[in-house]
Amino acid sequence: MDFGKRSKNFTEREKSLLIEVAKEFVCIIDNKKTDGTSVEAKKRAWAALTNKYNAVSETGCRTEKQLHALYDNLKKKARKNMSDDKSEMYKTGGGTFCLKTTAIDEKIVALLTPQFKPLVNEFDSSAPYYNLDMLDAVSETPRKKGCLTEIKKKNINSLSASIIKRKKEKQSNEDCITKKKLEILELQKQQEVLKLEKTKNILELDIELKRVLLESAQLDLEFKRKTLNL
Repeated sequence: MDFGKRSKNFTEREKSLLIEVAKEFVCIIDNKKTDGTSVEAKKRAWAALTNKYNAVSETGCRTEKQLHALYDNLKKKARKNMSDDKSEMYKTGGGTFCLKTTAIDEKIVALLTPQFKPLVNEFDSSAPYYNLDMLDAVSETPRKKGCLTEIKKKNINSLSASIIKRKKEKQSNEDCITKKKLEILELQKQQEVLKLEKTKNILELDIELKRVLLESAQLDLEFKRKTLNL
C-alpha cells in the first residue's frame, strides 16, 4: 500500500451519487443517539452504503472512510453556505448578492431538512431572520453569474411586515408608557393640591385661634383697667 499517495478528489457526479445512495440509510447514519446499539447500527449502515455506492459507481471504488468524510464535509459546507446566503439576503433586504449555495448543497438540505430548518418562534425578535425560507428561495432563483437577482416576494413581504409590526408595537409601548407617566403626574398634582388645601386650612385655623386669643387678651386687659379705676 502506498501511504504517501493522495486519493483523487471527488467529482460533482460522485457527490451526487453519494447523496442519492445515502437516502436509504439517512435515518440510521444521522441518528444522534450514541448508545452501543445505535453505534453498531451506524457501522453496519456505512458498510452497506459503501458497498452499494461502489456497486453503481462508474468512477472507481471508494473506501468507507472516504465516503464518511465526504458526507460530513458536504453537510458542513451546505450549512455554512446556507447560513452565509441567508445572512446576506437578510442584510440586503432581498437585494442582489453573490450566491454561495450550490446544487449539491440543495440536495443535502433536502436530504436533511429538519437539521437545517429551526423550529418557528414568531415571538423571537430574530424570527424574521430564521423564518426566511432559503431552500425555496435558492431553488427558485436563477444561477446566472452566480448572483441572486430576485427573492421570493413572500419572504420580502414577510420581513417588511414583521419590521412594520415591531415598529408599531414599539410605538404602542411608548404611547402606553407616556400615558402612564401622565397619569402618575396628574395623581401627584392632585396629591399636591390636597396637601396645599390641608396646609391652608391649618393656617386659617391657626390664624383664627390667634385672633380669638388676642381678643380674649384685650378683654382681659380692659377688665383689669376698669378694676384699677374703681
